[in-house]
Amino acid sequence: ERVSAPYWLSDARVSPGGEHVAFVAHVGGGDDGEVQVVGRTGSPRALSKGWLSVQGLAWANDGRELWFTGTRKGMLRALWAVTLDGRERLLYRVPSRLTLQDVAPDGRVLLVGDSLRTQVVFGSIRDRMQRSLSWFDWATSLSLSADGRLLAFTESGEGAGSAYGLFVRPTDGGPATRIADGPTGVISPDGRWVLSPGDAPGDVRIIPTGAGTTRTVSTGLAVVDRGDWYPDGSRAILAGAAAGRTRRSYGL
Repeated sequence: ERVSAPYWLSDARVSPGGEHVAFVAHVGGGDDGEVQVVGRTGSPRALSKGWLSVQGLAWANDGRELWFTGTRKGMLRALWAVTLDGRERLLYRVPSRLTLQDVAPDGRVLLVGDSLRTQVVFGSIRDRMQRSLSWFDWATSLSLSADGRLLAFTESGEGAGSAYGLFVRPTDGGPATRIADGPTGVISPDGRWVLSPGDAPGDVRIIPTGAGTTRTVSTGLAVVDRGDWYPDGSRAILAGAAAGRTRRSYGL
């Protein structure tokens, strides 16, 4: 029976007896997700949910457990097991980002361990200078104010904690400030606001970089992936989709 989903699936594994197929469902669109299983008939069911990062999946040699690598906080995935009735147990944890490759018939495990870090460097051709603006360990989604004095970025590594964090930092090297939780954001040309997807599908947030109150706008769309500002900062453009429609751009 064919299984399809509106999000990407990975690590499909057939059980030793051939009765089940397990896979990772990345319901959030990134590498977050849950471990699911489906039998020869019926619908998939989730065995283990709430993973901030989950990749790598294999059946234990007796077919009674699924082993996988995931984390619910930060980015250092550990090796976990889950039974077909949803009972979890921790198998192995080290200070590294693990990815399960396979489980041998004798129970030995093949793992890959990574140490990952991004680096943010700000520079000026005019002033012939550059400085590191890295804050924690995994900064992405960088954007600058029009005058180049304020940087906005997302931290999604160990330093972010249990949720991704939106930060702003002066490019003169001053300390960063966490302004909200969230997956991504774009700073306005005047440096006063950060535009970010909201908590509910179709919502966007306009978050102040200093004093002020966050505004949430309900767009009526089924999903909003990302946004950006017009050069004058008075309007924004969103990438998303209305219910039953393909993704396209919308004005805000």
